[in-house]
Amino acid sequence: MVAAEHAADEAQALWDMIHGGRSAAFSELGGGYGDWANYRWQAHKKSGVVDALRAIVSMRKRAISESERALYRRELPDPDRSKIAALIRRT
Repeated sequence: MVAAEHAADEAQALWDMIHGGRSAAFSELGGGYGDWANYRWQAHKKSGVVDALRAIVSMRKRAISESERALYRRELPDPDRSKIAALIRRT
C-alpha cells in the first residue's frame, strides 16, 4: 500500500510539473506555443502520458478523500484554503 501511495504522490508531482509548466508558458513571462513547457505538455498529451497522469491524480484525490471521511467522518479542508482562511481571520 505504501508503494502505491508513493507512486501516486510521484505521479501528482509529475502532473504538477508538466501542467504547471504549461500554465507558466502561457503566463505573462512565458513563451506561449513556442515555450518548451508547452512543447513538453503537447508531447506528453500525444503519447498518452497526460491522460494517464490525470487518471492517477484523480484516483489519488478520491482515495485521500475516502480515507479522510473514514478517519475523521468528513473530508478535511484544503490546506491552502485553510491557511488563507486563518490569515483572513487574523486581520
